[in-house]
Amino acid sequence: MGFMTYNKKNNLLGWLLFLLAATVYLSTAERYFSFWDCGEYISSAVKLEVTHSPGASLFQLFGAFFSIFSFENGKLYSLIINAMSGIFSAFTILFLFWTITSLVKNYLLSQKTTNKTITKTEEILVFGSGLIGALTFTFSDSFWFSAVEGEVYSMASLFTAILLWLICKWENRAEDAYSYKWILLISFVIGLSIGVHLMVLLAVPAVCFIYYSKKYELTLKSFLIANGITLGVLIFVFKIIFPLIMTFFGKTEIFFVNEIGLPFNGGTLIAGILIFTFFFFSLRFTHQKKYGFLNLVVLSLMFMLIGFSSWLMIPIRANANPPMNLNNPDNAIGLLDYYNREQYGEWPTIYGANYTAYTDPDGIEGVDKKGFIYEKSEEKGKYIPVSQRLDYKFSKNHIGFFPRMFSPDPSNIKNYKAIAGATESYVKTDPDTGEETKIYKKPTFFQNFYFFINYQINYMYTRYFLWNFAGKQNDLEGNLEITKGNWESGISFLDEVKDKTFYPDKYTNKGTNHYYFLPLMLGLFGFFFHLNRDFKKFYAILSLFLLTGVGIILYTSVKPFEPRERDYSVVSSFYAFSIWVGIGMVAIFSILKVKMPPELKIPITSSISRELAWVAGQIKH
Repeated sequence: MGFMTYNKKNNLLGWLLFLLAATVYLSTAERYFSFWDCGEYISSAVKLEVTHSPGASLFQLFGAFFSIFSFENGKLYSLIINAMSGIFSAFTILFLFWTITSLVKNYLLSQKTTNKTITKTEEILVFGSGLIGALTFTFSDSFWFSAVEGEVYSMASLFTAILLWLICKWENRAEDAYSYKWILLISFVIGLSIGVHLMVLLAVPAVCFIYYSKKYELTLKSFLIANGITLGVLIFVFKIIFPLIMTFFGKTEIFFVNEIGLPFNGGTLIAGILIFTFFFFSLRFTHQKKYGFLNLVVLSLMFMLIGFSSWLMIPIRANANPPMNLNNPDNAIGLLDYYNREQYGEWPTIYGANYTAYTDPDGIEGVDKKGFIYEKSEEKGKYIPVSQRLDYKFSKNHIGFFPRMFSPDPSNIKNYKAIAGATESYVKTDPDTGEETKIYKKPTFFQNFYFFINYQINYMYTRYFLWNFAGKQNDLEGNLEITKGNWESGISFLDEVKDKTFYPDKYTNKGTNHYYFLPLMLGLFGFFFHLNRDFKKFYAILSLFLLTGVGIILYTSVKPFEPRERDYSVVSSFYAFSIWVGIGMVAIFSILKVKMPPELKIPITSSISRELAWVAGQIKH
């Protein structure tokens, strides 16, 4: 490969990794479908039906395309959609490799004051880092599992990978005259990602911080401002722009249909015209006045909404009334409720009620009215209010800070008590009937915090994390019992089950993997090396790692015990750590560079790379 340029080698190795990953995932794809949401998503993709909120319009559109290649009168639909996930996952590995090589190459160049070119030795290090990080993630337990079944998480991982790769491409071309095109493409991909899964938006802060690392010097002031702006951008994208647009469409629809007398969807058409007019005049104004940054902001918003337009498939198909038409979001009003997942209700994150509010007859003091729910009346030719959105008003006796233990399901009480300890109780007597009821006091802050650390973080995140970078005991669903679904490194004195003498064979199966902490140690080398040598980029990857890991656990407030393992929901966090696994090779090389004579550095580094690649890539059983 000596005759090839760096870029050609980078591209070739990336595509070879893609072929390897695609071969593995397609050869291990689920033949039919798993017994959870996969059946729903496969059916809805093939026939373009409406799934449970908040939908997955882009996933379904791709699924409908892939299903064209099914034969045997549709008998291969499941296999085809599962294979589609495998292809998406292979592309994720491709973009992960390119992201790692970009980060490592830019770091190595940043250490030079003159002759900023990559040497042959550094080339080996760059590509070795990319291969190690990408292969580790390729064969990681959670990602591989998502890669072989027809669910949205493989495609969500792909969009996360694309966003990170795109901002790295912008970074390498930031000084070019037309570098803003990469920002517009990022905005378009963000809009598209709404048609896959909202979790992709958690990659937005990483994009912002890499932009900051390129444009600004690291000072306390600039760092704090960057964090504030990034938080604002995330809130704007996640909670404002798309709900605001749909609220505008919904209210315009109601006004023009109910008050003006236009036919159904007339108000929606007018709202679309108004938005088009806004962008037209905004772009013309900012262009004429040469407000370059404002022009870029308006263009970015427009490209987000163009990407978001894939969501139009949902009301279009709902109006066709397919067999699966959950929530029937056939108009702008219903679509907002569909996006906001109104059917699931709300749960507290920072402040609110504990589960004890539902066990106390006086725990719910009333309701708050949040607005009308409208339905289309063909007879009257308008939308009529049929009910109101209601939220419970809980007694102050059951409201507190950091309510991790919240559930309207009384059956969860025993689980909360088993994990965090029983709360105090007292007997309440009904003055009319004399009936006595045992009332539980709200859990203390420390009980909630203990549940958060011990169950939500330790059991529902750290356990999954170690599955992928230390090893896995078996594929039995975990229930806090030491022989089911725990992490297991293969180093006996460190594992929870140390004495295997009375360990039944049924607890060792094809899900048993032992990595002996090697990927974890390499990732930790990369973590601390990145922290010390390139803090701004480290902080960008850290934001992705934390938001898609602990952030998701914090926001969803996982309850005990879930119907199935939830590691698929935090797989983007493992993606971020795999970047550090790749950077770990740079850390090792830096140590060898200082401690060893020159003639031994490259052979030893290459040897370590090969061995770690074997460990990361071995296929158990």
